[in-house]
Amino acid sequence: MPLQDWIHYWEVGAGSRLLKLTPAVLAFAVAACLYDALDFRGFSSEEAMESAQLARNLSAGKGYSTESIRPLSIYLLQRAGPPGQSGEILQKPVPDTRTAPIYPLLLAGLMKVLPFDFSSAQWWSYPPERWIAGFNQVLFFLSVVLLFRIAARLFDARVGWLAAILFGGTDLFWNFSISGLSTSWVILIFLTVVWCLLRIEEHGRDGSPARLGAIGLAVLAGGLVGLGALSRYSFGWLIVPVLWFAGAV
Repeated sequence: MPLQDWIHYWEVGAGSRLLKLTPAVLAFAVAACLYDALDFRGFSSEEAMESAQLARNLSAGKGYSTESIRPLSIYLLQRAGPPGQSGEILQKPVPDTRTAPIYPLLLAGLMKVLPFDFSSAQWWSYPPERWIAGFNQVLFFLSVVLLFRIAARLFDARVGWLAAILFGGTDLFWNFSISGLSTSWVILIFLTVVWCLLRIEEHGRDGSPARLGAIGLAVLAGGLVGLGALSRYSFGWLIVPVLWFAGAV
């Protein structure tokens, strides 16, 4: 590549966006490291520990099974199983009937890719929990970027920066990012659904003949709502306003 083209690439081309994004990524990484060092003390909620346990069992090839004993789940499995075999339920891995499956499945994939060491322990934290917290903070950063894009598209870049700074600087969302819960993942799905609806509205407002693109975005939004419902069951209620909005545009 000639020198002039190289300079143009980094000043006004695609490289300029990368140069603008790099300081934000570095600043967020530094903030995440500081926040983890000062506030992270490991998972404290039952839901986070259960999701991590399910992910570990999945990554170990034990299926979607749990080691938590819940009388209601055992009763339902006994009712659903063949007659005369109810006593065998606790003699093998017990299928989980409570936790939505997508988030543990994501964590299981993470455990396959990253060097999780379940045998190591440190006095201030458990290393696998730190890996999960770091993964959730990456999802949190992607949510901040997506919120900036949505606000900038609806209003302007200044509103986008304000929304991103307020969202990224809120302690509540940082707490969720290190909690081990699926909240950061669900927020990212929700913002992606909003982005799809925004693009559908733009198609309708401009009178664009590209109806196929709007239909594709509507299908994508519906699929994301389904993905969110399999990540947190209550998320499925979002399909009602999504269908209403997509039909009204």
